[in-house]
Amino acid sequence: MKDEVKTKEQLINEVTELRERIPQLEAVEEERKHVDVKHTRGMEFLSRTATELVELPSEENIYQFIGEKLKALVGNAVVIINSFDKVSDSFCTRAVVGFGKYIKSVLKLIGRDPVGMTYTITDGDARRALRSGKLVEGPKGLHELSFGKIPESSCRAIEELLGLGGIYVIGFTWKGELFGSAVIIMRQRSRGRPELEGRDIIETFIYQAAVALQRRQAEEALQKAHDELERRVEERTDELLKANEQLKEEIEERKQADEALRQSEQRYRSLVESAMDVVFSLSKDGTVTSLNPAFETTTGWPRAEWLGKSFRPLIHPHDLPSAMERFHRVLQGQKTPIYELRVLSKTGEYLTGQFTSTPQIQNGKVVSILGIARDVTERKRAEKALREREAELEIKTKGLEEVNTALRVLLRKRDEDRNELEEKVVSNVKELVAPFAEKVKQGLFDPKQVAYMNILESNLNEIISPFLRNLSARYVNLTPTEIRVAHLIKEGRTTKETAELMALSPRTIETHRKNLRKKLDIERNKGNLRSHLLSLK
Repeated sequence: MKDEVKTKEQLINEVTELRERIPQLEAVEEERKHVDVKHTRGMEFLSRTATELVELPSEENIYQFIGEKLKALVGNAVVIINSFDKVSDSFCTRAVVGFGKYIKSVLKLIGRDPVGMTYTITDGDARRALRSGKLVEGPKGLHELSFGKIPESSCRAIEELLGLGGIYVIGFTWKGELFGSAVIIMRQRSRGRPELEGRDIIETFIYQAAVALQRRQAEEALQKAHDELERRVEERTDELLKANEQLKEEIEERKQADEALRQSEQRYRSLVESAMDVVFSLSKDGTVTSLNPAFETTTGWPRAEWLGKSFRPLIHPHDLPSAMERFHRVLQGQKTPIYELRVLSKTGEYLTGQFTSTPQIQNGKVVSILGIARDVTERKRAEKALREREAELEIKTKGLEEVNTALRVLLRKRDEDRNELEEKVVSNVKELVAPFAEKVKQGLFDPKQVAYMNILESNLNEIISPFLRNLSARYVNLTPTEIRVAHLIKEGRTTKETAELMALSPRTIETHRKNLRKKLDIERNKGNLRSHLLSLK
């Protein structure tokens, strides 16, 4: 009985305890239902966003989309979405969500739009945390979060303005590769650090976003590769079209060149066949490989007799060393000036030829020699005859020059004798006839006899007038009286003698002597007047 009573008491206690626990159990059940609802909503969110991420158009900003969805998931917070560039090993802010009505104030405090800011995480632990794909607590404030790029005073003002609290970061990671990061900055209006709920949902969404980012980057890379391929295909197509057109042009040019070459070869062949000069070609060992018809007409040899043979027997033995020296110089690619060689003709006579030789080059090497020879035998003979004739003319010219010299001497002597004769005639008339005629004329009183004497004097003047003109030519500036005085001075007459002969006063003769010295320009040097007159021709 006692045990039964105790059992009843226990049952009563248990019932009482159960009744007391009913509200707790109901609260737990309510909490469980709330958790289930949140979980269900989270799953619905993940399912919906997964579909939206898959169907997101390529032209829409995926970073802005992820930021807005994450903001909707975490509630009252500021969300920052960053991309990661493996080449530069840096992060770049691509979207910021949650500033709301404070956006203008925040931008003013920052001094610029945070979208586009880049930074590098050098902390190894921080980089490993991002690669883990798990939510971790971030830096204590915005200044640290921006790696000092935003002034600390501005960061503190923004934190105060927005009531920012705890900072959480997580990396967009897929298969160990990092594609970016998300930053969640909780907002608070009361004291204490607000808790971030639904971490598993957040991490799952971030994983979905990482897959979407990987796919977007792959699509962008694929599109870029496709565009690059299209561009290269277009460029290559253009190049091929241009190459095709160029090839057509080259083919047409080649046809034209071939036709021009054919015509040129035909003209060359016609020119060579009809040329008056000998055109020949030699191989590198000196074998004659071609000859034009002029070879036969010039030398008398049939071409067939020398084709395929060495050219050496055709050259005069004395000229062969010079011919070989030029042959080897041309084989070395040198161009030789025009030279002469004596060539054996069919008759055995050696003809003189004027030669030019040029190397024929293929692929940078001399393969043969092309030459032209002109028969200058007749010209050389004519030149020799001309030289002999010039030598004869030179001898005759020298003889004629000697004869001319002798004749010039004789003529000069004749002129001197004539001048002397003229001067003597004039002198004799003036000295031996004129004075006495004048005295006779002064002693005559018969008018008729005076007339006869005047006629005699006039006739004498007519006889000697040509001689006086010749003397005047030598004394251009002298008067006739001065010429007569000069002539008497040359003969050595004194002033008195001259005055008596000319029937003038000595004073007048002295005046004429002074005038002579002045006109003959010997007044200053005090030279002898007679010596000067004798020196005049």
